Amino acid sequence: MNRWFCAKDVDSADLIAFLVDNELAALNLIDRFFDTSVNFDQFQPHALALRAHEKDWKERIVIASNGGQIEALLAFSSNGFLFALATKSPSETDWAEGLRLLDRSVGRIRKRIFALLAKEELGEKIAAYLLLTVVHHNLYLVMQLPEANLPLASARALVWPPLQPRSSSFAGLQMRSCDHNDLDDLLDLQIAYEAEEVIIPGQVQRRELSRAQLLRNINSQRTVAAFINDQAIAKASTNAQTWNWIQIGGVYTMPAWRGKSIAQQLMKLLLEDILSTGYSSALFVKQNNQSARKVYENLHFQTVGDLSIRYY
Repeated sequence: MNRWFCAKDVDSADLIAFLVDNELAALNLIDRFFDTSVNFDQFQPHALALRAHEKDWKERIVIASNGGQIEALLAFSSNGFLFALATKSPSETDWAEGLRLLDRSVGRIRKRIFALLAKEELGEKIAAYLLLTVVHHNLYLVMQLPEANLPLASARALVWPPLQPRSSSFAGLQMRSCDHNDLDDLLDLQIAYEAEEVIIPGQVQRRELSRAQLLRNINSQRTVAAFINDQAIAKASTNAQTWNWIQIGGVYTMPAWRGKSIAQQLMKLLLEDILSTGYSSALFVKQNNQSARKVYENLHFQTVGDLSIRYY
């Protein structure tokens, strides 16, 4: 049976190696804690740039190790997200011990948790130990472009190429990248997207918070949108990055314009951007969203696993 340790008691190089080996499964965890836009010197702890809001990461991550080999991990972010990752069956790890250690290190995680992110089988196991009421539960499929044996991004810097606007067969329809000048034009799209895909039952949606989130996305990520006679009708963007992967999210088309391949055309535009930088792409989509799955499958995305998010 493995034993649990705080990240501060583990060689950082071993942790980095574990994250790189499980990079796609840990994509959102890595993006939350580490600034992967900084050039990455292979497995060197001094090159591990941290997000400003997670400077105490060594207290927020606990690791299960067996004979020096990391097999599982729990991480609790400053905004209340609990991430769980395991390379073996969930039954082979004492998750209760891991949660106790994390609770001692961070303090009162059951009072502060907002959501649990993990593969469904693992999430179910951990949720049983948390003994908290789940107010909402989403099931997703993890999809990726079929890129195997990606090289480690040892000297790769993310520089988005210039993107030329594109016209479509629809009269007046144009697709292009967006910046802060498009904030107000995209806000209604963002609000509609959040209402349909993000806001959980009982949660109050606030226009000013949607605007702030959209501005953060525009300033830190790549966003493309489709406009018909200067009115935004669809959007897609990146929302997370690791050393080799860029995650796509926030894909949304206004209901009146669905079924016309607009989202697929936008995705092609965004994917050209991503692949031109040397990264590959991944995303997660609700299991019951058949129309979105069809769009991604048409773009050659393949299902490689599942993800669940339990909200508390």
